[in-house]
Amino acid sequence: MTPPTGGAVLRIGVVSDPHVRVGDGPGVVWHNRLLLEDSLARLDSAVADLARRGADLIVVAGDLTHDGDRAAAEAALGALRASPVPVFVVPGNHDLVGGACMMRELVGPGAGRIRLASGAGEIVLPGLRIAGASMLRGRDDLWASGAPDVAGWGADLVVFLSHFPVISLGQRCERADLRYAGDAADRAQTEALIAVRPGPTIVVSGHTHVRDVVAAGSLIQCSCPALVEPPAEVALLTVRPARLGGGLRLDLDHHGVAADAPVRLPVLAPRASSWRHLGTAGWTVAQAPRTPSARRPGATRSEGVAMLACDWNGTLTDDAEEARHATNAVLRTQGRADLSRAGFRAAFRLPLSAFFAEVGDPGSAEAATRLWDEQMALARPPLQPNAEALLRGAAELGVRVGIVSAAAPEVVDAQIAHHNLSDLVDFVDAGARVKRATLAALVAAHPGRVMYIGDTEFDVREAIAAGARAIGYGQGYRPGAALRAAGAEIVVDDLAAVLRRLQLPPRG
Repeated sequence: MTPPTGGAVLRIGVVSDPHVRVGDGPGVVWHNRLLLEDSLARLDSAVADLARRGADLIVVAGDLTHDGDRAAAEAALGALRASPVPVFVVPGNHDLVGGACMMRELVGPGAGRIRLASGAGEIVLPGLRIAGASMLRGRDDLWASGAPDVAGWGADLVVFLSHFPVISLGQRCERADLRYAGDAADRAQTEALIAVRPGPTIVVSGHTHVRDVVAAGSLIQCSCPALVEPPAEVALLTVRPARLGGGLRLDLDHHGVAADAPVRLPVLAPRASSWRHLGTAGWTVAQAPRTPSARRPGATRSEGVAMLACDWNGTLTDDAEEARHATNAVLRTQGRADLSRAGFRAAFRLPLSAFFAEVGDPGSAEAATRLWDEQMALARPPLQPNAEALLRGAAELGVRVGIVSAAAPEVVDAQIAHHNLSDLVDFVDAGARVKRATLAALVAAHPGRVMYIGDTEFDVREAIAAGARAIGYGQGYRPGAALRAAGAEIVVDDLAAVLRRLQLPPRG
């Protein structure tokens, strides 16, 4: 696939689920209370905010209205007409509450810059089109998105708007103890059609009111939280050719348009992340969030460390006992004896395949690793003492935070969401069997200013090999003496001590 216009950059503003209501109505709670009383004003603010941030076009992923009535549809479309750039919309299930979609009637030749995204799509740049899912109502009140015209897309990069997720988030929400609004009746068919097409696809979805991003091959799905409830965010998706190695780069940046609320937020992914698409490799996490502009408001820039990368299991989470129980569950399937606490701490090492080859059946190490991941996915361990304080302290210093973990992505994502830490983490690279590649990319961007903290010799060695500062945490899976022997710059028993290290001067 040829990147759009060779060197073009396209900035797409995203709004989802504004749920505009005009007039009075009953209160509604989903993850949190829906802020219906000022929903129209918030949509006005969202459009103006995205225009200020340089969006080239805006997409709206459905549920423009809450009650599906004409007055609300006209008000919502009136807010979108104020946009100085083109707007593509798709309807959501709330827009069909009355049985017919007001948007289809109202978005026509007189709608100005507003377009109803179609299954065939519209070319917005050479090699890039915007397409969208219809919203149908089937028998037994089952919602269906309608099959996209994938055959007509060719090998173009397609941004596909779908109110319902194309990749189901049901299990991810369940693991994070979040309510799930359900999938379209034809979700699996839509995913199958898109998965086999020759070009990359960026799905922009709403409906769940959850911030998340998931990738499967050449399909990546950006699920956007609802504008009508906290965190009341919009997103900016920037698509450009990758600078190194060809392919495409996608940068995602979510930001709120309303005051923060003291509630648990429905978020499963960080505010900012970067992705790369290259041929058959599909979409993979890029090295890091892109610019200092994503730094949290009011942060004081550290003159020492620019990036704090952290291991997850055993370092930020106190899950050594859960890991031992998961290990013993695996060993029992192989007819082997349980490990004691001391035995587990003495034997544990990364990568997991090497650990299970040593303590279990060498020929079943990969299967053992998968079973271990499944067991750990059920765990909800507490954070290590001062783990959250470390992340918040880093944010106050302007130091960006990333998680580089060998654990399965669904495990790390669910646990981050469970502890409501997503807004303190700038990126997550989970499932990283070799950590040095990610760490080396961070070091290349911030020479001498990257710190990695982990609780195993493997973590220390990977950090040193990448040129990052290696900090050992001695209260995790492995004892501090082992981390010192592996070459750690320092070993701490309290994560609060790491905050002081963030102010160390850059390495020569």
